[in-house]
Amino acid sequence: MKSQALSIIILLIAITAHADEIAFPTDWRLPTDEESEKGMLKWRNKDSNRYLAAIADFNGDGKNDKALMLVNDKTNKMRLYVFLSYYNNAIQAIILNEFEPKSWVSAMGVSVANPGKYETACGKGYFECGPNESEILELTRPAINFLKYESANSFFYWNDKTNNFLQVQMSD
Repeated sequence: MKSQALSIIILLIAITAHADEIAFPTDWRLPTDEESEKGMLKWRNKDSNRYLAAIADFNGDGKNDKALMLVNDKTNKMRLYVFLSYYNNAIQAIILNEFEPKSWVSAMGVSVANPGKYETACGKGYFECGPNESEILELTRPAINFLKYESANSFFYWNDKTNNFLQVQMSD
């Protein structure tokens, strides 16, 4: 898990825009309905954001942030971004994960994990917990639940000490 946390791609991009008008990084866009569905429409309809967006105050600054899955036609990649809103209406984009090819977007989803106690993948016995891993994750604020349809999922949660997101595998 330590290597997973270290392997999280974090890229900070300063984007000055109003929180309601997120400017996506160059060449990145929202997936089309066709790209995101691929026969899984019933699954996507179980969430008001169709598992393509998660909106909550992830970093605890009192402003809603947005986690979005975006695609890039030029690089044929899909990324999970979080756009953090700040008091001065600036937005910071952070890359949490990336997949190639972009068609992964049809099987991937994102939602809000509410505060509470959760058993991690190692706590469930999927693998042995590493030295910096815990069997239980206690969230004090919302986190980003990044999932593969009918498969694995991870939580990305804000760490106040490091001022970035950490990833914890929740199922395998």
